[in-house]
Amino acid sequence: VSPFVKYSDETMGELNVFHAAAEAHARFGSDAIPQCIISMCKGMSDMLEVAVLLKEVGLKRSDVSDPEARIPYAALLGLIERAATAMGDASLGLRLGASQEARDSGLLGFVALNSPTLFDALSNLQRYFHVVGEGEDVELLRSGPHVALRFRETDRALRGLRHNSDFLAAIMVRLCRDLSRTRITPMRAEFIHARPNQRVEYGEYLGCPVKFHADWDAMI
Repeated sequence: VSPFVKYSDETMGELNVFHAAAEAHARFGSDAIPQCIISMCKGMSDMLEVAVLLKEVGLKRSDVSDPEARIPYAALLGLIERAATAMGDASLGLRLGASQEARDSGLLGFVALNSPTLFDALSNLQRYFHVVGEGEDVELLRSGPHVALRFRETDRALRGLRHNSDFLAAIMVRLCRDLSRTRITPMRAEFIHARPNQRVEYGEYLGCPVKFHADWDAMI
């Protein structure tokens, strides 16, 4: 959940339910609330949709039920793309990234939160990403007062998957805003993928001009 996005009262009501459930799990254990009811289902297809999406990228429900399990990077990217299509959400990658808090990012979040400056945080992210992550090349470039954090999939065949690129860009912007405690925005965002045919909310989530068909995804 991003503090920089205004959610409807209905959405906030649903989020409050999950916050309460999470608190109950933390205090009393997972047995306190063992099930989650899927509401607004009109048929079995609604309940099976998640299983179908997982199957399409070679995963099972058990693969994602364990928070300690490692999911192949290619499968994760495919899952985000297929979920966006199934939901009809052209901005899904941005929404997911903007909802990610630094404290929920494991070692990378810990390192960033304990860096003395924003530039140090970005430098440490670039350094430690190769320790805990896989599938992405990350570089930090500095030219005078300007800094560019650029990233792209190591596997060329995976480059240009829009929702993953949008997801990572939104995470970076959210991180910088959380660390600086201001609504700072990049000078420019660059993406390997082409300009989307649908309206994507880059202005709302990134707040800067966007360039497409770049050699790297980058936040400048």
